[in-house]
Parts: sequence; structure tokens; C-alpha cells
Amino acid sequence: MSTSIRIRPRSGETAFTLIELLIAMFLAIIVMLAIYLSFENQQRSFLTEDMTARTQLNLRIGMLMVTREVRSAGAAIGNTGVSGTDEGTNMWPGIRIEDNNPDIIHIVYSDASCSAKIEEPMPPTSAEVNVDDVSCIQDGDLLMITQADRYPSILRVTHVQPAASKIQHNSGMSGRDWNESGNRNWPGPPTYVGSGYGQDPPGLPAYLYKVRLVSFRINPATNMLQMDTSGNAMSANVTYSSNPQWVDIAENITDLQANYIFANGSTGTTYDDTNADPDDDYAAIRSVQITMTAQTAKPLPNSITTAAPAGTRRTRTLQETVRLRNFGLN
Repeated sequence: MSTSIRIRPRSGETAFTLIELLIAMFLAIIVMLAIYLSFENQQRSFLTEDMTARTQLNLRIGMLMVTREVRSAGAAIGNTGVSGTDEGTNMWPGIRIEDNNPDIIHIVYSDASCSAKIEEPMPPTSAEVNVDDVSCIQDGDLLMITQADRYPSILRVTHVQPAASKIQHNSGMSGRDWNESGNRNWPGPPTYVGSGYGQDPPGLPAYLYKVRLVSFRINPATNMLQMDTSGNAMSANVTYSSNPQWVDIAENITDLQANYIFANGSTGTTYDDTNADPDDDYAAIRSVQITMTAQTAKPLPNSITTAAPAGTRRTRTLQETVRLRNFGLN
């Protein structure tokens, strides 16, 4: 005889129906999807803000580098400029803008912390100069030579003789050497001389100062802000061959624009000493306005809520006006 056992559900207990399970699963998927989309959007927002912050940092670093050099433009040069070869020719102003879109900025100033006094007349048949101190001068340095109110000139040191307290500035170096051809000093008259020798101008000493020649540009192929401190980037009006030594200093910089601000408040990318209007002369320059633009390193990720066009990069622009502290002193 067989006995069957029947299990009865307790009173009031019921099982989930298939429809209830499907609804529960659907609601769970909706909640999980909302959580995922929120996380994804926050992640993309974080990446966007991180790239933007890096862009702004690059922009500020680049602007700081440029404005620091521009602010020193014309030190010991002022509103006259310096010459690259024979006195009075191939003049280099303290600051020069090449309106190339993006622009190139050239800056010249001297370092007064390194100077030497010329002790004897500079014979035109020699490329040696007798000075009172060579301790801060090294081979390859660019020196500015000045005397009274004459236009200063630039020479490059080819050899320092500490024991004899002499420097040589022979010609023929690679790139631009800035020196008079034929291994000689500038032909006279006039000749730069030391104090008390009675030559032109009589009794006034001549000095050498270490000079800094700096150029800034944008490399459009790499979007890099670059700087050259060799002096070789300054190619206008100079016959020597150039060999710039561009160094990257800030990345993702796409544009550099500069304008002179003159004493009367007008602006421009050029000055003109040849016309009858003194308001746009080099001597009337008082400030330089610099505008720099940077972009994010990569296209921004598309937002979940507001889709951005493919390939969009966020840009930031910074503008500063730099007062030229060595201009307008006369």
C-alpha cells in the first residue's frame, strides 16, 4: 500500500508570478543604467575639466615666460637699439614684432650684473679687446659694447684669456657670429676706447655687457611655444647665416599675437621712424599687449546630455599688457 504526502501552502502565502519577476528585473536594469550613465558623465566631465586645467596651466606658463622677457626689453639699450655688425648698421631694437600670424617676438637687453671696462683702445687690425675683468665672461657669450651715447653694438666671444684679461671675437663661427669679418675690431674712426685715451669721444670709457637675445614663436606643426636664446633667430636685415636653436617651453599653444602700445594710446604691430609723425616712432613705444591662445591636448569627450561635435577642442585665451620699464625714460 502506498502513501502520498501532500504539502499545502500556508494560509496567505503566494509565489512571484513571471510578470512580477520581469517587472522587477526591468526596474533594476533602469536603476543600474541610470547609475552607469551618471558615473560615465561624471568621468567625462572630470576628463574635460582636467584637460582644461592643463591647458590653462600651459597657457599661464607660456605667458609668464614671454612677459618676463618682454618686461626686460631694452635694458641698457632703451629707445636706441643695438647694431649687429659695424656701428650704426643692422640696428636691433630692444623689442621687435614680426607680424606673421602667429607673430614672432624678438627681445634684446643687457645683463648689468656682468660687465667689463675696456682698458685700451681697440686696434682695428685685431679682434682682441683688453678689459679689466673677464670673470663672468665665457666663450660663446654675446656682449654689447657701449660708449657714451653712441649706438651700442654686439659681438660674440670666441675665446677668453683670463691670464691676460683679454677676450677675442674672431669671425667665422657656425651660424651667426655677429663679429666683424676679417678677424678685426670695428674700423675707425670711431673706435671704441678705454678711459682717458683722448679718442672719439674723448675721455669717455667703453664697457662690455653680457647681452640676452630672446625670440618667441609658435611652431604650427606641433602647436608648441618655442624660445630661442642663441640670437640666431633674429634674421631680418642681417647678412649672416642663421641657425636658430628653438626650444619647446609650452605645449598646445596655437596662437601668439603682439601689439605695440604707443605713448598716445594707439596700437600697432609696426613702428615707423621714417615718417613725420612722431607718435608711431620706436621711441614712442611704452607697452606691448600680448595675446596667447591654447587648446586642449585631445578632442573633448562627447557629453551624455549635450553632445559636442566630433573633434571639438576647448580653447582658452589669455591677454596681458606689459609695461616696458626701459622705454620712455628720456
